[in-house]
Amino acid sequence: MHEALIPLQTEIKTFEEQLPTLRTKFPIGTYVLFMGTCLVGGFATYSAALEAGYEKAGTKPFLVKQVSKAGEDVQYVYGLRA
Repeated sequence: MHEALIPLQTEIKTFEEQLPTLRTKFPIGTYVLFMGTCLVGGFATYSAALEAGYEKAGTKPFLVKQVSKAGEDVQYVYGLRA
């Protein structure tokens, strides 16, 4: 794991564990927001998910990740403020 992602280990693990369920709960392409082990919600756009993350998490780490089809690799998108 890249060192920049270390603060998001919990969110990444939770996302990976929940991905099969997320694929049935949300349309492919939806951006989901995780704070810790909590799924905050699904959003139609990256910007909406990112905005919600900053509103709810403030300066704490959060993860925005796009729900992809099985076998597709989507890059991690995350919000960290210095």
